[in-house]
Amino acid sequence: TAIRNLALPLGKLSGVPAEGTCYDAFRQFQAQEVELLPVRRHGKVMGFVKRKVLMHRLMWELRYGDLQQKK
Repeated sequence: TAIRNLALPLGKLSGVPAEGTCYDAFRQFQAQEVELLPVRRHGKVMGFVKRKVLMHRLMWELRYGDLQQKK
């Protein structure tokens, strides 16, 4: 089986805007049932965010608050 037969086209993933929040990304993960989402700025893919990394960040904020806002 060729890997291209298993690949999900990027066009089918709505992704999240770079200026979006972690909660926005969480909702996209839930809606699309994927483990990786593209991060877009001005229509271009800047990178990707993993579900596991996002969940870790959200758990951290639940326990300790948003450290960036406390600076």
